[in-house]
Amino acid sequence: MDSTNAGGTDLGVFNIAELKRISADLTPTAIFDDQAAEGLPLGFALENAFPNPFNPATTIAYYLPEGAQVRLVVYNILGQQVKVLLDNVKQTAGSYQIVWDCRNEHHQPVGNGIYLYRLTAGDFGQSKKMVLLK
Repeated sequence: MDSTNAGGTDLGVFNIAELKRISADLTPTAIFDDQAAEGLPLGFALENAFPNPFNPATTIAYYLPEGAQVRLVVYNILGQQVKVLLDNVKQTAGSYQIVWDCRNEHHQPVGNGIYLYRLTAGDFGQSKKMVLLK
């Protein structure tokens, strides 16, 4: 697991190796093979941010059935990049969570509104929306 970017800053990425369920509040849509000894996800998946709406932070969960270069970026409703949470970080197969603290690239708090987040991992790409309410 690599939880730091090139500058050495902790990104808050967590590998949940034994994950079968996160909680009743955040149910994974990824299907897990109960017979697999590793308990790895069978497919790529990006979950809804939780909580959503959120303040002061939200958690984004995603699943990798195989190792991949992972990029996770937050955009505002205009499509402008707000924060790069992961920038082409090599991650192994597994279940991950990352926390976004509602700050931009300059570590300044962002305003209320709708934000989009996009995960790319290998050939997989998916976007979802989240709402910040202060």
